[in-house]
Amino acid sequence: MRIALQAAPDQLIQTIAAAKLRERSGQGVSLADLLEHCRIVTDKSDDAAAEKMLVATTAAKNAVDRLLLERALPEIIRGLLIGAAAAGAKRGILYCGGADKALTERLHAQLAMVAGKGLIGKNILGSGVDFALDLFVGSDSNCGMEPTAILAEIAGRAPEPVSGAVPNQLRSCRLFGNQAVVCSATTWALVPSVFRLSAEVFASLGSFASGGTFLMSLEGDALTASQVVEVQPGIRLRTLIYSLAGLKENTRVKMMRNGEQGLLIPADRLSAAVDFSAAERLNPAFKSVWTVFSERQCVLQALLDDLRESAAASCDRCMTCRFGYPRLIDGLERCSEGVGSETLLESLVSVAEGMSVSAACNHCRQAVIPFLDALTTFEAEFDAHLNGSCPAGCCPKLTDFHVLGEDCNGRDDCLPACPQKTLEIN
Repeated sequence: MRIALQAAPDQLIQTIAAAKLRERSGQGVSLADLLEHCRIVTDKSDDAAAEKMLVATTAAKNAVDRLLLERALPEIIRGLLIGAAAAGAKRGILYCGGADKALTERLHAQLAMVAGKGLIGKNILGSGVDFALDLFVGSDSNCGMEPTAILAEIAGRAPEPVSGAVPNQLRSCRLFGNQAVVCSATTWALVPSVFRLSAEVFASLGSFASGGTFLMSLEGDALTASQVVEVQPGIRLRTLIYSLAGLKENTRVKMMRNGEQGLLIPADRLSAAVDFSAAERLNPAFKSVWTVFSERQCVLQALLDDLRESAAASCDRCMTCRFGYPRLIDGLERCSEGVGSETLLESLVSVAEGMSVSAACNHCRQAVIPFLDALTTFEAEFDAHLNGSCPAGCCPKLTDFHVLGEDCNGRDDCLPACPQKTLEIN
């Protein structure tokens, strides 16, 4: 660590570039490119005291982020220190979206402990590098961790993204008028390994396109339990599920999804590789969370859950979101209740296509992609709902419930326990 901090900025950036370390979310922008751009850009702020900044983003509800915050915070800070030495930054912010009081207190305690060890402050480890790190607890309504929305929230404004911003435009990020490098905490936590292992070894652990490994959170009703695994880029989804995920016994996988706003990937397409080269086919904004659905999960219900989550995270600044999300959610709910029609689906397609071209930010544009893709990929399931049945048995108004007489104990315990209130005494 001490040797890395004493190296020249150009040397640090060249080492990170040789390791092929890429941002672990979004479209996988090269971290070396971001640091180089920050280093050479002149600050435009009128405040002479303003400085370039580094931001590590985390979400409390994300299992990978929470694991890193609780067990590897010093590694994240070491990565930020090396990035600061490379980019010429003097200050960093650890952003944690949706953190509760208990997690916030633990993070403050850990930062104080790290500062006591000399990893934060003036002349760190005698290297001449000064770096201050602050904790910022943000909201859940940050447009799906969109970088420019996060920077707006840190600056004291509403967490609204820059109009037209897309995941790979991280070079344009500015905070208080000065250049900022915004990356996930997962990315910063990998930086020390580049110098610990050497750039060549780190690059060899990955694929042709990306060095190092991925931390993946696996969850869903098809699994025995949620878990976090470390995998090499390029691993096939089929291998991820059947070798590492821990499927429930006698469970068949119906589909997968990569994070919020990811496409629903049917079981016959699980040969896709987990890498940035496949991001456009899986999720334009690559995420660390993978959800594995069993055959008992309904496509329409999965789309509804995703749209509701996207709507909740929206800033509601533009009319596209304010009117588009309710229309889509209401229409899909009607389809799930058996009162949909071909005409209704056609109108929903028009709404979704309108959102994709008129939204002010990429969060809304991406939100409709899974719905439009599912109409083709799962056409038979949509047709079944229009004809009054739910193949997965998930939609209450399209499902018949029966009591198995041989298993009934006659005590009527099931009546108050049924969440759908579908049972009655004859």
